[in-house]
Amino acid sequence: MTDEGIFVLQCGDPSGSGSGGPGYTVPDEFEAITGYPAGTLAMANTGQADSGGSQFFIVYDETPLPAQYTVFGSIDQAGIDLVAGIAAGGNDGSFGAAGGGKPLLPAEIESITVA
Repeated sequence: MTDEGIFVLQCGDPSGSGSGGPGYTVPDEFEAITGYPAGTLAMANTGQADSGGSQFFIVYDETPLPAQYTVFGSIDQAGIDLVAGIAAGGNDGSFGAAGGGKPLLPAEIESITVA
C-alpha cells in the first residue's frame, strides 16, 4: 500500500513479498490516459514491456502515474471508501519507499461482481 505521492493498494502477489508472480507474463494493453482516478483497477508491471502477471493495483485517490499500466476495470464508491479506510489505518513501511508497506488493517478480496 502506498499513501504518499501515489495512492494505491497493490494486490495479487501469491508470495506476499511484493515481487512474486504467477510464472508467466501478459502483454500490455495501453490506452491514452492522463492519470489514474480513484476507483481505477490496473495491472502492475516491472517497468519492462509486457511484464504484467498476477499483480494489480486499486487506486483509492487520484494518482499521477505514467500511462504504462493496463487499465482493466474500476470499483464503485463503496469499494473506494473501503480501500481508503484500509489506507487510513497505515502501513508497516516494509517496502522502503516513502509511504509503502503492507497495510496494518486486513485487506482481503473475498468476492467480485463483474458487470
